[in-house]
Amino acid sequence: KITINLGPKLKLSFGSMVLSRKVSKLILLILVMYCVTMLSFFLRSRHSTWILDSSTVSEPENKTLLKATYSPTTPRATLDIDKACPANIEINSQNNHVPFNELMGLEEIRSILKYWYVFNCPLKESCNFASIGQHLLHFAIQTNKTLYTLQIGAMDGKSNDPLYDMFVRRRKWFLRGRKSFEHLQNWLPVMIEPVPVNYEALIETYSEISKTYGLGCAIPIRAAVSYDTSKAVCPFCQTNVASDAPDRCKKMADWIKFQMGTLDCEHSKFFHKDN
Repeated sequence: KITINLGPKLKLSFGSMVLSRKVSKLILLILVMYCVTMLSFFLRSRHSTWILDSSTVSEPENKTLLKATYSPTTPRATLDIDKACPANIEINSQNNHVPFNELMGLEEIRSILKYWYVFNCPLKESCNFASIGQHLLHFAIQTNKTLYTLQIGAMDGKSNDPLYDMFVRRRKWFLRGRKSFEHLQNWLPVMIEPVPVNYEALIETYSEISKTYGLGCAIPIRAAVSYDTSKAVCPFCQTNVASDAPDRCKKMADWIKFQMGTLDCEHSKFFHKDN
């Protein structure tokens, strides 16, 4: 029998054994901390296991957040698969996981993000970019649609790459209670990369993703993107990575050597003050 006296002289007793006030306080503090920890664990697991799927959007009682932005009558965005994913490109010939021709629409994505924010952001652990992407791709799989992503400056498709970490490496998995993606058929990445050595590495990376992870199509584009349409030709500045480059270039950090490229050459000088 456990007795707790919460009067001015706090006492805790086990049967006939009465503990001192100091020991009683310590034991009660431990019990309170244990209860708080268990409650925190319960709330965390409740939020982190939540997943938005097609049934969530279709149930009338859950449409309150969707009314303002999404309607099932929204015009569909479709894709010409034969033009976008020609079979004669190596990346697109590794498997038969052709992406679906209906893309997730912008308004639909906005609505999904509202749900995602409400249920995942009370706990910062699952409120991040990787969690967003995994939930969106999961929803695309549930609804037989394609999640289209555009990456400007894709580098080699792997190094410090958020999309690679999100869908391929899956360093953190935020869809708890669900299996990892069986394939990446519902993802259509478009990657823009101007640097020749990086572009070649990008092709190799996505060919491997297609072969190993079931990506049906990827669209690499060797180009640079500019907001200035007045010029037909512009300079592009990057670190010298040739085999005969000066030693000071070879000793630079990899992210400067391979990931710093820009049409704003004046801006690039900020990273090369000493050279």
